[in-house]
Amino acid sequence: MEQQKEVEMKIKVTEEQAHKLQETLTEYGSISEMTERDIYFTAPVRDFLETNECLRIRVRDNEPVELTYKGKTTPEMQDQFWKDEIDIPIDDVEDVRHILKAIGCQELTTVVKHRQKVVEDSMVITLDDVEGIDHYLEIESAATTPEEVTKARENNRTLLGELGIDSPEIVDEPYRDLVLECQQN
Repeated sequence: MEQQKEVEMKIKVTEEQAHKLQETLTEYGSISEMTERDIYFTAPVRDFLETNECLRIRVRDNEPVELTYKGKTTPEMQDQFWKDEIDIPIDDVEDVRHILKAIGCQELTTVVKHRQKVVEDSMVITLDDVEGIDHYLEIESAATTPEEVTKARENNRTLLGELGIDSPEIVDEPYRDLVLECQQN
């Protein structure tokens, strides 16, 4: 059996678009708000920045802490991504951080996102205000088979149009890389 993947599209939005989207999202359901703090690492065996793999500890408001691994980016992932994602609940951030460093992982950066999220059927619509960089809209759909990935990509694009974003500035970099770039400038 194939593992379920999240087919994700990320769009940079202006502050004006973000305000309009806040109003529009209420039409799709109730909005949950949270802050997420993601602590990113790279491994000693390969550079996750080069492969676009992600290893992170995610801390959320009032939710369990998770250790997450996301697989490599492949050439067919051009404007949307569908990676295997492994999430493991953990009890203590500092213990896991200590273990990762003990095996040679290097801590890269921390990304703080203030999120407004709506779940619409099998889609998740998230408006992010990422500290230090900008506002982003993420649309995610679940898929297992290649056919479902194709359909999810189409559904994500359709929803983008319904949300009134006609000329999207699609972002194909993880927040980790965007924050690191901003920190280096």
